[in-house]
Amino acid sequence: DHYPLPHLRLQLHWGSTAQGALLSVEDKEERRGQNNSKPNSTHVEVKISKAGISIIEELPPPGERRPRELLFCNLELVRLDWK
Repeated sequence: DHYPLPHLRLQLHWGSTAQGALLSVEDKEERRGQNNSKPNSTHVEVKISKAGISIIEELPPPGERRPRELLFCNLELVRLDWK
């Protein structure tokens, strides 16, 4: 799947591989004075063994101003690799 973000001059690519999910960010901004035949890129991998999410109530309980958090995000074994 491709998700263009023209206001940021970026494009997101999302997909699945045999080893997990893949998220790629492509810079669409042209750089002056650079040779466009060879793009400048950085490869970054974020690996998360387990991930949880936060679930918030849609409406606050009566008498309260803000919704309550029902579940908090939890990440385990986070690795960041780049080239």
